[in-house]
Amino acid sequence: MKRHFSSLDRYTIVEGDLDESQVNGIGGALSPGLWIPLALNIAHGAMQAQEGILFKRLVAKLGMAQSQPFSSARAELNRLITPQFHTTTERVYLEFPLDHARLTGLEKVRSGKDLKFLLDATLVADQLHLLNNHQGPMDPHIWGFRQRHVLYLQQEITISRDAWITRVLPQTGYGSVHVLEFPAIPIENTETLKHSYDALVQAQERHRLGMYDDSVGKCRVALEPFVTLIEEDDGKGGKKKVPKLKPSWQTKLGQATYQWLNDSFNAVRYAGNPNHHSPNAHYDQLESQMILAVTTALVSYALRTLGAEDGAVGRDGKK
Repeated sequence: MKRHFSSLDRYTIVEGDLDESQVNGIGGALSPGLWIPLALNIAHGAMQAQEGILFKRLVAKLGMAQSQPFSSARAELNRLITPQFHTTTERVYLEFPLDHARLTGLEKVRSGKDLKFLLDATLVADQLHLLNNHQGPMDPHIWGFRQRHVLYLQQEITISRDAWITRVLPQTGYGSVHVLEFPAIPIENTETLKHSYDALVQAQERHRLGMYDDSVGKCRVALEPFVTLIEEDDGKGGKKKVPKLKPSWQTKLGQATYQWLNDSFNAVRYAGNPNHHSPNAHYDQLESQMILAVTTALVSYALRTLGAEDGAVGRDGKK
């Protein structure tokens, strides 16, 4: 991004140069923030002989389009330019403080896509006039204040999805999730494990991209091989099919453990239902992470307890 600040005495002399790919997260979980480098390219070839411009400070606000800024940063400059040194580049590093609530809000806005910010920057500069005629390089310069100028820049910044999830979020300690491995049974030994493992890997990837509803949906898919449809009375004299764990598992698990595991599976599967029936967002980063962790634990527990001999259970009740 390159954009000029507003003019100073009819001259446009400062250009802001921002490389969006260099934006980083900082601070970890204790003090998260967004680090944005900005180069100020200064060139004022029309200065008078006794004139000086002192660039004092840069104040910036960061927000979303059509909304109030959510963070601000300040950098001290104190850079003097004169007719002899009228061209320079000053690099400033803006640190915008964040917290978990603001990161969660940004993730909700991003919704698995790129993230667009609005940078509103103010550059304060004092126009000076040289009061003495110094004779040698060691003679001091005595400057008098003439006028204060405030230069403005407003520009949209786009941080790509890949940059956000690899350069920003990990450095703020926000939402690192790793799918647990299943050491009890090699993946190739049972289709149940392979199906569930692949679904959980996909759930983790969607979570990392910020596609939280899709991540929860994949958690539901990971549990499907363990569930079969059982006919039960519907209370009205008829029958209805209810998804449950394979009834034969009661022998190995015992009734109490079987009921607990069945209820837990159904609770996670139910959490994945809204994603299939509505285009609206239902889950945030924390909820997606919780469901992914619970699903992984349930699948791991079931496979370690039941072993590979149970095989894959389909919705038709067949292995």
